[in-house]
Amino acid sequence: MGDGGQQMKTMGAVDLADATEVEVIGSKAAHLGELVRAGFEVPAGVVLPATLDDVALTAAAGEALARLKGDRFAVRSSAIAEDTTGASFAGQYETFLGVSREGVAEAVRACRESGRAQRVAAYREKQGFADAPSAVAVIVQELVDAAAAGVAFSADPVTGARERALVSAVKGLGDRLVSGQTAADEWAVESGKATCRATPEEAIDADTALRVAALAGAAAEHFGQPQDIEWALDRESRLFLLQTRPITALPEEAQWEAPDGGSYVRNYRLGEWFYEPLTPLFDNWCINYMEARWRELAHRYFSFAAHGRSHVLVNGWYFNDLGFMPQSRRALAGMFLRHLLTRAIWSPHRLPLMLPPIATVPVRAHLEEFRLRVQPAHRRLIEESRQRIEAADSEELLAIVDRLADDAGEYFFYIVIVGGYAWKSELKLAEFCRAHLAGSGLASHQELLLACGEPTSGPHNVISLDWYRPLRTETASPESADEAAARNGRLLARRREAGSGARAALAHQPKLLRRFDALLSVAQEFAAVREEQVGEFTLAWPVFRLVLRRLGEHLVRRKVLADLEDIYFLLREEVIAATSDLTASARARQETWTRQRRLNPPLKLGPDHPLIRLMMDDQIDSFRTPGTIVGEELVRGIPCSPGVARGRVHVIAGPEAFDNFEAGQVLVARATTPGWTPLFARAAAVVTDVGSVMAHASLVAREFGIPAVVGTGDATQKLRNGMLVTVDGSAGVVLEAT
Repeated sequence: MGDGGQQMKTMGAVDLADATEVEVIGSKAAHLGELVRAGFEVPAGVVLPATLDDVALTAAAGEALARLKGDRFAVRSSAIAEDTTGASFAGQYETFLGVSREGVAEAVRACRESGRAQRVAAYREKQGFADAPSAVAVIVQELVDAAAAGVAFSADPVTGARERALVSAVKGLGDRLVSGQTAADEWAVESGKATCRATPEEAIDADTALRVAALAGAAAEHFGQPQDIEWALDRESRLFLLQTRPITALPEEAQWEAPDGGSYVRNYRLGEWFYEPLTPLFDNWCINYMEARWRELAHRYFSFAAHGRSHVLVNGWYFNDLGFMPQSRRALAGMFLRHLLTRAIWSPHRLPLMLPPIATVPVRAHLEEFRLRVQPAHRRLIEESRQRIEAADSEELLAIVDRLADDAGEYFFYIVIVGGYAWKSELKLAEFCRAHLAGSGLASHQELLLACGEPTSGPHNVISLDWYRPLRTETASPESADEAAARNGRLLARRREAGSGARAALAHQPKLLRRFDALLSVAQEFAAVREEQVGEFTLAWPVFRLVLRRLGEHLVRRKVLADLEDIYFLLREEVIAATSDLTASARARQETWTRQRRLNPPLKLGPDHPLIRLMMDDQIDSFRTPGTIVGEELVRGIPCSPGVARGRVHVIAGPEAFDNFEAGQVLVARATTPGWTPLFARAAAVVTDVGSVMAHASLVAREFGIPAVVGTGDATQKLRNGMLVTVDGSAGVVLEAT
């Protein structure tokens, strides 16, 4: 130990400016000492080294008071292993604020004693610090007479974005915030601009948020890594840095670049089903088989390229590759026109309206083919596969998955070309309502499409399309039949009332009335078809899970894996041919997947593509009804379920948080699937990052009669837990509630 360490032992108490030896004073005190020497505004303080015995500790506390001014003090721990990059120990040790001179000695002893608490021992064990030094140094500082205080992160701890700082603030001392006793003001600072996310206390303004963010950034620059700081603002607006630690478990900085300069989107077709990265086995096996079958059928019907890829993974996240589509609107229109002319197989039941340009396909013929061949064959294959599992060997189990994945690809193709017509027919209805029913009292065309179908429930409801996630069958009690019937009755009454009002408004215009009835009939019909198709899409998933469990058991018996759940992080060829232990490889992939799960991917990569502009961007405004609710707009997306609701935000990352979701909250998620449906029964409204009017959130929100806004891109980043918001499902916006 150097001279500084010997000086500490002899003198007992050490000024923060002289605190250097981490082995004696702990990381927290060492960081503060370094900041004092670097010129940061840190409250005056003294460190009582961890090496002092109880008698010397009392004497050192008196020595500390002799060096400090004022009548109130903060007493904090500085354990040897505390505030390191691997573990923060936040909240594990006791902190005392507003301590009188007479109470400092007792607070110092209590702070030291808290290091022996069972919670600290459990935390040390969990974080792998069981064998590290457990001694606790204590910091005594002059207390800042705080007008406001809080915490700040120099980088976004959820997304990993280094360019975004987050600031939380409360009035007075910060202990109410750190202990979780109150909701704080929340600010995001990026590109020199402070954006308020919540103001329950109105503790600080934008200028102060910028100052705090700059302080956190300066601490990060000094230590060479992102920092989590505690700060206080005194009555004279002096800003103090109370403590700083590295941000633990900060997500890696991810680069979101389009491979080969192409156009890729996440918010399209299968991409709407994923709220997290794909596991290797699901991507390598199920998705590849499904998409190969999809491409084969797309080539047969539309002359798309038969080979190539349908998606890429970027940082583990699924993005649709749009390279198979023509690069101009004229080429797109020509492709569909050629399809219509070469496959002139219209059903006698022709659609009673002109199809929009992108949908010039024999929809009813495809619907008939789906009803007569695809749907019954798919159901039959699933049941036959289920019956063969028990007696199947490994080779037959592999064949079952191959056949079901291939068949699921064909089923999904018919969702695209048949169920996909639902949004096109809805678009025509929306355009008609905007043109001819404005001012009629119709709140939104979506009111006309309520209760067209029922959310499908059953053992095939998935939390995620990815095989890795278990099915949502053993938790979350579904609605009773009576509750579902009552809800459906209320929505049906809303739909009929909206239809009657629209017809009354058109009563003196018979041609428009006939046009309206034709459009409405088709839109309601295909809305029901879409819900039926989407509801049955995952019928094979319970069989997939059973087969993979059996295959996992086989691999465990062959000592290829230590645990059958590791199978989801293998590749198909490894499942088939592996002879050596692949546990380490599988778990390394799982660690990568876990890190990537914390990322927030964009909706698009690369240049815009005419397909997206034609099918989504240029037409989405037709779905939007101008809002009349007053408030600051927080996020904007696709309106997909009408109505207005007010509630507190609850961001749900996955099934581990389902049980914490409370009735009346606003459900905010990256995406939802049928396994999330029980949350809709409790939600005031739903907001998602991805999705369209065909996505699960759109379908189920309508059937529960709650507002929904989807395809926002970044709602899970901009909306924070506890924020009071208003969701306008007709206008497609989320507003700060007033």
